Amino acid sequence: MASPATKVAPMSGADFKTRLRNLGRSHAAFAIEIGASLRSVDRWANSGPPPEVAYLVDLLTTLELHVVGRPSFPDQLDRLMERAANQGRLAEFVEATRRWYADRHIDDFDV
Repeated sequence: MASPATKVAPMSGADFKTRLRNLGRSHAAFAIEIGASLRSVDRWANSGPPPEVAYLVDLLTTLELHVVGRPSFPDQLDRLMERAANQGRLAEFVEATRRWYADRHIDDFDV
């Protein structure tokens, strides 16, 4: 049985860049998200991604843009918090978030 990635039409570098932009992802953010190097993502933006990455981008496009819509603020905040935790910077992230809320006079922020 063929894997789903083998059924994906080849994706050009230009199409890959456009799709990432439409998904609201930079090369660096996408690299972190999928565990690839920034160098690989930059290479894919020039020559097109491998089939499994093209499949993933198609899947993300379908799920995030057509079904789910743009990620909500809590989803984005969760992603940022997870990234900070993975980098050992959770306390800094929480403090920065507290300051952001305080600067906007939001009183009901309880962690």
